[in-house]
Amino acid sequence: MEITYSVILYIYLGLVALFIIFSFFDLYHVVRFGFLNSTTVGMTFVFIAGSAILLFISYTYLRDIDWSQKIIIELPVSFSAG
Repeated sequence: MEITYSVILYIYLGLVALFIIFSFFDLYHVVRFGFLNSTTVGMTFVFIAGSAILLFISYTYLRDIDWSQKIIIELPVSFSAG
């Protein structure tokens, strides 16, 4: 059985999209229901900056991978008729 590396990339991109959706949901709740003070603004900035840094680091590692390579999975098959 062969699987290309791109399958792993699509799963990762789906998880990143889910993270971004939850982040917007979280930021909406901070803005809508949170107290507007310097701590809230500072922590929101730290969250956004940290997320951007992690996504950039992830991108720099993932851009050098050849996504057309295949992973070969050989399953041991032993059928006994007895």
